[in-house]
Amino acid sequence: MVLLHSLTHERSRTDEQSIGFGGASPAAANSLQLSGIEVVHVRHGLRDDAADVEPVADLTDRMGIPLHVEQLAWDESSESTAEQARRLRYEVLGRYAADRDAVVVTAHTRDDQVETILHRLLRGTGLAGLRGMASPSERRLADGRSFSLVRPLLSISRREIDAYAAAVGLAFVDDPSNESPHYTRNRLRHEVLPLLATINPEAGAAVLRLSEQASQAASVVAAAAAGLRAECPPIGSSANAWTVPATVLQRWASSPLATELVRAEVLRQLWKAAGWPEQRMTASHWQSLATLTGTAARGGLDVPYATARRDRDGLHLVRRGTAG
Repeated sequence: MVLLHSLTHERSRTDEQSIGFGGASPAAANSLQLSGIEVVHVRHGLRDDAADVEPVADLTDRMGIPLHVEQLAWDESSESTAEQARRLRYEVLGRYAADRDAVVVTAHTRDDQVETILHRLLRGTGLAGLRGMASPSERRLADGRSFSLVRPLLSISRREIDAYAAAVGLAFVDDPSNESPHYTRNRLRHEVLPLLATINPEAGAAVLRLSEQASQAASVVAAAAAGLRAECPPIGSSANAWTVPATVLQRWASSPLATELVRAEVLRQLWKAAGWPEQRMTASHWQSLATLTGTAARGGLDVPYATARRDRDGLHLVRRGTAG
């Protein structure tokens, strides 16, 4: 609601169409003032959340902004509840944006960024993951279309958001699941970060500095990887399998730039080009795949979402569940 309120107060400054998304506080909705704004409120159906849309509907009605309410359609997946909810939520929001040639705008804050970085660190992320949430960023839909995601509040703390909401009289809806210790992010928010603050009151700022340094290092690695990737055959955006030919792997073996870290990044870029999910892939998984690019490597390996096999013809990856 805060996001919607603030964006609507910028309407006179831009003509870019935006799609605002609910599921956060009505405060997030109250901060958007761009022309062509539409709000999408996503109901997850994991609890009785029917009342959550009421303050959003009240605000959008007063502002004359279209509101769309969508119910997630859960599917069979090996993903965790949080992972699947995130994927399905962005699929819903992204379709609205792609249909309208618009951008998706979310209300993630600086505190969310710190939690995201720590969460990824605990899951074994590499340099790319330590960069945290990017803004703007491009996301791909299941149908192959893409959309832009913008997070304009990443430099603003949750405390500042709450103060803004109180100052302008915005209602606030909090999801009770945000208090549940069942979710790792909640434990980071309510237990780990407060403890870190007793050791260093600027712990959050220190995490963000590390993120910035990791971002710079990751950019160097990504640039080196892009040069090596150019030697690989092109991969379709919905490919169920792809191969790095042995001739390419042999050239990598003689390149001083093709360190294991860079080769892992090449594989990540190829993986992303195929449109495969990355949420459960850790730095250890990418490193294991990179070891199969060695000239003497042979054998197979299972990683989340896919199976890899190395033979004399190259490195072959097949999306799990798609092999014949």
